[in-house]
Amino acid sequence: SRNKPEKRWKVSDLAKGDNALLNTYIGHPGTIKSGRLSPNNKYIAAGSGQPADGMVIVWDVQTGEAVHKFTYPNLRIIETVEFTPNGEFLLVGGTERQEQGDGRIYFYRTNDLTSENPKPVLVYPTFSQEYFYFSKDGKVLLVSGSDGALRVFDVTYSNN
Repeated sequence: SRNKPEKRWKVSDLAKGDNALLNTYIGHPGTIKSGRLSPNNKYIAAGSGQPADGMVIVWDVQTGEAVHKFTYPNLRIIETVEFTPNGEFLLVGGTERQEQGDGRIYFYRTNDLTSENPKPVLVYPTFSQEYFYFSKDGKVLLVSGSDGALRVFDVTYSNN
């Protein structure tokens, strides 16, 4: 949303207008570029950017409370967020402040999202990505870049 809140609607009640609204998730200082629901329907993650630093907020779906806010001063905008199909990881992708199109993909363990200061388990440098898509089995990750390229990654999960 350009007016900053993330909203969850009951699709079967959309004809009822605002009565279909289940929750509103507030906290982003900028336009939300990407929002995703975790596979277990426990979390909503949304990424934003300009005019502030890149930010991702993860909310508890039922309570609407922010579980964690991640800020990325080196990213000018968060282009995409995505949960792995098995729900073990949250991926965050953005564009660096530099104009060369540099970007990063941050991998967080979903179980760590409620800890005080979750750290990424992996930071992968790549060209500025705009969209993540996992195959249904979670073994292939497609990443579209602002350079027009589609990158394909074989994915292996580890509990380490």
